[in-house]
Amino acid sequence: MSSSSKHRVKVYKLIEEIWEDNGTGYVSCELNPDIDAICIVVYSENNENQKILETKITHEDIYQQQHSTLIVWNEPETAEDLALSFVDAKGCKELWNQLCEIQIQLAIASDNIESASGTRFLVQLDINRENLSSIENFIQEDAIEARTELALTIMSNDIFKKLFNLFDECEKEED
Repeated sequence: MSSSSKHRVKVYKLIEEIWEDNGTGYVSCELNPDIDAICIVVYSENNENQKILETKITHEDIYQQQHSTLIVWNEPETAEDLALSFVDAKGCKELWNQLCEIQIQLAIASDNIESASGTRFLVQLDINRENLSSIENFIQEDAIEARTELALTIMSNDIFKKLFNLFDECEKEED
């Protein structure tokens, strides 16, 4: 895990309607070759070799960003409610963007855009230079049946305007 991707979080699990603290550590998204999947992994802040959490990222619409420092979801395989509480909003936003980008790639790879609630990604993903290639891939790979929904989403959520502003900014900087 590179030092630039370390974000300090507390891991919570909902047990009998009470959020229990499962430890504090540093979160990242990593490939787990044993299960051939990208996972959210939290390493203990006291022992960087100890994993507090490792959960497979799915293309299903299970993740929610709440407030500016919280990501919550219901684990599909175990039905557990989990939460990551970030020390700062920047870390939460960076992991959220990475999570959305991974979900887009998983949806494209599985050729299952519609069941992945694909247009949700465009609404929640930051429209910026770093995400431009993922947005392009998503739009190009979108299923023909979903094109109408995609067009409506782009128009109704100011995505077109945001993309236009981004392209304008890039042209001014000749990037």
